[in-house]
Amino acid sequence: MSLDPSPLSPQPTPLLHPTDPVPGRGSALVGALISVALAVVVGFVSLKLGTALIFLPQGVNARAQGVVNQLPQIQGFDYYWSGSFTPKTYGYNHPDINAKNLSDEATNYHMNLVVITVTANEAFYSNGTLNPTVVYQKNADTYPDQTYIDLITAAQNAGLTPAIKLDLRLTGPAGINPLSTHVGTDWTSDTRSEQTWFKSYTNFVLHYAQLAEKYNVPLMIIGHDLSFIATDTDSNTLAGYVDAKGNPKPKACEGYAKCYGRHDQEWRHMVRAIQNSGYTGRLTFAATVDPSILGTPEYSTITWWDALDIIGVDAFFPLTKGGDRSSAQLQDAWQGLDPSNPLNSYAALKKVHDQYVDLPLLFTAAGYESTSGANVSPGSRDTLNSQPDNVEQTNDMKALLDTFGNKPWWLGVVWASDYPISPRSAAADPSVAGANGVVGLNEPSWAINTEWAGDCLLDAPNPCPNPEKEAGQWLRGYYKPSPLSDTFWDSLHT
Repeated sequence: MSLDPSPLSPQPTPLLHPTDPVPGRGSALVGALISVALAVVVGFVSLKLGTALIFLPQGVNARAQGVVNQLPQIQGFDYYWSGSFTPKTYGYNHPDINAKNLSDEATNYHMNLVVITVTANEAFYSNGTLNPTVVYQKNADTYPDQTYIDLITAAQNAGLTPAIKLDLRLTGPAGINPLSTHVGTDWTSDTRSEQTWFKSYTNFVLHYAQLAEKYNVPLMIIGHDLSFIATDTDSNTLAGYVDAKGNPKPKACEGYAKCYGRHDQEWRHMVRAIQNSGYTGRLTFAATVDPSILGTPEYSTITWWDALDIIGVDAFFPLTKGGDRSSAQLQDAWQGLDPSNPLNSYAALKKVHDQYVDLPLLFTAAGYESTSGANVSPGSRDTLNSQPDNVEQTNDMKALLDTFGNKPWWLGVVWASDYPISPRSAAADPSVAGANGVVGLNEPSWAINTEWAGDCLLDAPNPCPNPEKEAGQWLRGYYKPSPLSDTFWDSLHT
C-alpha cells in the first residue's frame, strides 16, 4: 500500500513529529514475528498448566454476553467552530465562552461528551480540480494546537469527555462549495493524486492523534463528508493499483485479511498508522445517510468498519414527508411504518451492526431544527420554514431516544449542535437568516436552528428573552448524570 507503517504489527511505535515519515514495513514485520512467537509460548504453557492464559478483553466478553447496555451511553453534543468564521468575538479561542457553555451542557443537560472539530483546508487549482494536499497548520480554518489543548482542558474541567472530529473545508474561488464531499471526484483515473491525498490526510490524522493521546482524548472521529473517497466502485478496484513510482503493485492486499478496493485498503492502512503511532483511544468514522456513488447510503457501503472500534453514522434520516407528528408516530416512522415514507431506517442500521456484531453503533451527529417538518430533511440547516415549532423538535428528539435508547448495540448520540457563542441566541448566519450574526456558520436564526439550549433555563429565577427551547427542558429531565469512565472506553476495545 502507499502508506506506512505496515498493519502487520499491533505494537505502537514512538509518537512522531507531523512532518516525519512513518516507520517502514521491516520493523513492523519483526514485531509481528515476535508477537507470534510469544503467542505460541503462552499457548503451550496454558495447555500444560490447564490455565486460561489466553483470554478475550473484558469489553469483548461483555458484548458477547449482551451486557453492554449496563454501561452508560454517550450523551454528547457537537461543539462546532472553524477559525475562518466571523466575528472573532466568538470561537474556540475564547476561554470565558467555553467555560460557560461547556459547564451549562454538563451541569444542566447532563451531557457527558463533547465533540471538538479540527478543520483543515484543501484548495482548488485554478483549473477547477482539487489539490490533493491537506493543509492543517497556518491556514484560515485550523486553530493553533494550544487552542485545541485549552478547549480539551476546559471540557475536562467541566466534567465532559472530549472527542476530536477531523474535518475538511475546501477553499478556492468565490462561490465554490466548501463541503468535502467533492474529495476524490477528480481522481477516478488518477491514482497518483489519490495516493497523495491519503498520505497527506494521514499526516493530518496522525498529528491530532498525537495531541489526543497526550491530552487524554479517548475518542477520535477520523473523518466525515468523504463518501466518494471512503467507498469503492468498479472504477477503483485493486486491479492496476500503482506504487509511489507509478509501477503496478502485484500484491495490493498484502498484510490484510480482507481485500476490497483501493479506498478500503488505504483507510485500513491509515487506521493501522494511527494505532502504531501510539494512540490508545477509540476510533470511528462519521458516515452519512446520503447515497454514495453506488447509490446506497454511505454507512451501509463502507467495507472497512471492522478496522475501527465503533460504527459511526451522522443520523440525519428523513422520517416523514410532513410535520405535526407525535413522538409515537415518529417512532413508527423509524420502523418504516409512516405511509409517506416506507424507509425502515432502524432495520437498515441494525443490518449494518449485525454485519459487524462486535462493534457498537454511535450516532456521531443527529439533530432537528425547531420548525414544523424538521423531520422531513433533518440537518439541512438552511430551512425555508422561518416559523419556530418547539413541539416538533421535542417530538423528533424524543422519538430518536425512545427508538434506540434501550438497544444494547446502540452507543448513544452526539446532538448537533452547540457553539462557542454567548449569548447563544446570537447564532444566525446573515447569508441564511438575513440578519447580523456569524459568517460561515450556515445556520438559520437561533430560534429555528437545531440547538436546544438558550441564554438561560426556562425555569431560571432570573428569566431572559431567549431561554432554552422546550426540547432543552425535556432533555435535561430525560438525561441523568452519567460520566464516561475508563471502564466504558475499555469495553469498546476490539
